[in-house]
Amino acid sequence: APSRADTFGSFSILAVPEGRCSITAKYKGNVGLKDIAIVKSQTSSVEIIVDQGLVGDTKSYVVWVLLGILVFGLIIYVLKRRGMKIHRKKKQLEAVHVEKKEQVVKKDEKSPDVKEEGKLGRRGKDLLRTLRDNERKIVKFLLEQDEPVYLSKIHHKTGISKGSLFRNLRSLGHKNIVDSFNEGRVRKVRLSEWFLEK
Repeated sequence: APSRADTFGSFSILAVPEGRCSITAKYKGNVGLKDIAIVKSQTSSVEIIVDQGLVGDTKSYVVWVLLGILVFGLIIYVLKRRGMKIHRKKKQLEAVHVEKKEQVVKKDEKSPDVKEEGKLGRRGKDLLRTLRDNERKIVKFLLEQDEPVYLSKIHHKTGISKGSLFRNLRSLGHKNIVDSFNEGRVRKVRLSEWFLEK
């Protein structure tokens, strides 16, 4: 059978086997279908109405599929870039936070607090920078007190264990930073005049 019709949509076939036959016509993306019976020695004229959408129009189907893939890929790309920006910002904020934390720790380790600076002379400030962590904790706590304090209060407020507290107070005593004395049956501690001297 011919694959194309003339400009009027007509075609002819000289010899066709008997039986049932399907004729399909396609025009501008629409299709029509007609079943006819072929009878020996008889000519037939068939009219086909082309009014159904063409399911097998592969060109438009491929275009739509490619367009869908392109849009999907674009969405994925945008989301990925946005996620990377958010991740980068989060990392930067974490780095800034860590840097600030380190600066606070360094400041805490190397220099006394503003309150303490008023109470300490140059000697005291210099000595405070050389102390170990627990020694510095004890001295800073004693700087906040207006009078001598009991060992139990130092232990309770600083969180230093009793054994470590005794060792650190002995070390601070050898360095002439603290004075300890008995008041009745209990022991009290204060910063030495030499350490506080301006």
